[in-house]
Amino acid sequence: MIDSYMADLDEFKGRLLPDLIGTKGLPTIRAGMRFAEDAAKSAVRREATRVGEGAGPGGTSAGPSKDRRLLMRQDDDFYSELNSRGQRKSHLNENGDLVPANPEGQASIVDHVVGRDPKKSDSPYTSLSSDGADTKDFGNGKIKIDLPRLEQDIASGRAQGVSIHSPADVQSAIQASANEIAGRHVDLTVPPNSTRPAIEEAARELGLSNTKTKRIAQRMMDMMNTRRDQEWLIKGIVPSDYISGPQ
Repeated sequence: MIDSYMADLDEFKGRLLPDLIGTKGLPTIRAGMRFAEDAAKSAVRREATRVGEGAGPGGTSAGPSKDRRLLMRQDDDFYSELNSRGQRKSHLNENGDLVPANPEGQASIVDHVVGRDPKKSDSPYTSLSSDGADTKDFGNGKIKIDLPRLEQDIASGRAQGVSIHSPADVQSAIQASANEIAGRHVDLTVPPNSTRPAIEEAARELGLSNTKTKRIAQRMMDMMNTRRDQEWLIKGIVPSDYISGPQ
């Protein structure tokens, strides 16, 4: 809709101008043209406001996301605080709340995605995926998070100490880390299900030092996996009110 306004802006003014001069009695053609142009631009702004209503910083919704599905997490044992490698992990406590490895941890989004200790066990984040996404199999059990209601309650202040990071946020953090490593923007895109040797070869083609190449290869792997899983992160403890399952 906005594009059609912009594409036909001259036509919009052309239709509006005769009416304005004929009916409003503007003293000059030039004044009429200015008035018509202002009116056309106002129409574009109104349409932009209507389409983007509810958008917050960066274009993300500041309120509940009616078009988003529930988030889901898989696990074989939601009540265990350790995974099969002995790392601390997100789990359900005795009240059914979803607790990250360390609610007060200092691990970054990228630390969490990489998944290596000691930082993984210090993560305040929990990984989830869009319900129905074609993800890696992380376990036989499943819980679901009511994302729209949680977003709404975070915005209203009812759910405190919790923040939600969308797939775009997660991928942006990985990209920023890679750019910092390389000292310039680098393309992290690799085909889905690429092998590590293939990813390492793609990293070498960027012409960086051996140390940087190894780190960039890891970021390529991180980006491939997070895109596959449509990975969301929730920071903090999610109260049981927003959780259904395990099932």
